[in-house]
Amino acid sequence: ESFLMLHLSAVVIFDDFVPRGGHAKPGVIDAFVDGWRANALHSIAELSNMAFKEDLLLTDAQNLTPYLRLWRFRDRFINTIQPLLPILPLSSEYRRFLRGGNARQQLYRTNGLVYAMLVFEKRV
Repeated sequence: ESFLMLHLSAVVIFDDFVPRGGHAKPGVIDAFVDGWRANALHSIAELSNMAFKEDLLLTDAQNLTPYLRLWRFRDRFINTIQPLLPILPLSSEYRRFLRGGNARQQLYRTNGLVYAMLVFEKRV
């Protein structure tokens, strides 16, 4: 019999991270975490340390935030209607998602959050 064995040599992660020296208004991170149901929010350094304990080494990190299309008309509209969300005929899940997405936009624009690509490779 032959067995297929998978040997992982690299892991690539695209996600949101708390930047070094980032600033966020009180409550904005909480609105993002609640709205997007983010169960963990780490800095790149924190994730790198966790990966290192699993024999993975951070070999590349690129901030992709400048490539995002922020503050489009839709984003400005959602920001404007935030005070009306409690009375709009929307599901509570959708309202939460709109609040979280709006907070995410604010965090990107104020350096409270970065969208990054991280590459980890197996240590040898």
